[in-house]
Amino acid sequence: MRVSKWGDSLAIRLPAAVVETLKLKAGDEINIRVAGAGDFIVEREMTRKDAVAKLRAAGKPFPRAFKFDRREAMPGKAFLDTDVLVYAFSLDDVRKPIAEKLIR
Repeated sequence: MRVSKWGDSLAIRLPAAVVETLKLKAGDEINIRVAGAGDFIVEREMTRKDAVAKLRAAGKPFPRAFKFDRREAMPGKAFLDTDVLVYAFSLDDVRKPIAEKLIR
């Protein structure tokens, strides 16, 4: 792959094999992580549906006032965002310790 200039950023084109394997289309969100010296991992960003399924499968109770969607939350009532729970269950996100404290 060749690194190209795109505005003020650098860009790469994903090989067709990666696009096909991850079933990507224009507008999809992906994560790219460094996996080692000279290696990286491209993965489809977890969708809301996937995150909720993973959280429910973990079997941990949700806080009493928890709402999965901000639109579901009552105005003026405190609630946790699904991102906080995703961070708490992640393996390598730097926000994990903070998120774990919030859900305890």
